[in-house]
Amino acid sequence: MMTLFLPWLDAAKSYRPVVARMEAAAPAELRERRACFSIDETAVLARVSWREYGSLPFEVGESACGYRLIQANADAAVPAGWREVWQGGRPRNKNERFLLLQRL
Repeated sequence: MMTLFLPWLDAAKSYRPVVARMEAAAPAELRERRACFSIDETAVLARVSWREYGSLPFEVGESACGYRLIQANADAAVPAGWREVWQGGRPRNKNERFLLLQRL
């Protein structure tokens, strides 16, 4: 009986759907691995989620990658020198979001 609720729990609580949506919306050069993205050292939750559920390789910390994934509050601004390509998060957590940024 409990297994009936697993898909719902996965969608509501897990980061798997968030990672899948980002990878589906990522620019072709990222999906085709002609470009790379990095995740900040301080974004532990993002690193763990993308390592567990993602299929794209990433670098940690500052890098020369043209894309960067950040974990931010809902009201955080896009850093200077970057533009937002994608944003997402878990449906029930409105204060947390992930942003995929492209270097300008």
